[in-house]
Amino acid sequence: MNTKKNTNYHDQQNVHNVEKMRAVMETLPGFCKQFFRGITEYTSSRTRLAYAYDLRVFFEYLHDKNPYCAKMEIAEFPLSLLDKLTREDIEEYVEYLSYYEKVINKSITLKMSQIISTLYLMMLVYEREMSKEWNVN
Repeated sequence: MNTKKNTNYHDQQNVHNVEKMRAVMETLPGFCKQFFRGITEYTSSRTRLAYAYDLRVFFEYLHDKNPYCAKMEIAEFPLSLLDKLTREDIEEYVEYLSYYEKVINKSITLKMSQIISTLYLMMLVYEREMSKEWNVN
């Protein structure tokens, strides 16, 4: 008796993407989990996976190039790190991306747009959480 469920291609891809996402999430700062939970309802598994890959590249860059970040593991980066990022950090990252070997068949502009959008969404989540903490009576 075959108890395996028949699943369509879309469902199989979702499962595959979620499995990959879980592996990538292990390499990201803990606060990213909250961010991804917050966008699950509004994004596809493929989009979230792409965001996760983009964030991993960004946080790896910070870990390798930023003296403050080099002192800790990426998974230990605090959410407050986002407050410490400067325009210069982003500009240096853009320059880094132009030489990044793993960025294949994507323009730097598109890549930066995706990463900045992802960071912006993360900042919105952060601000919402901080406002909850300050409004507790």
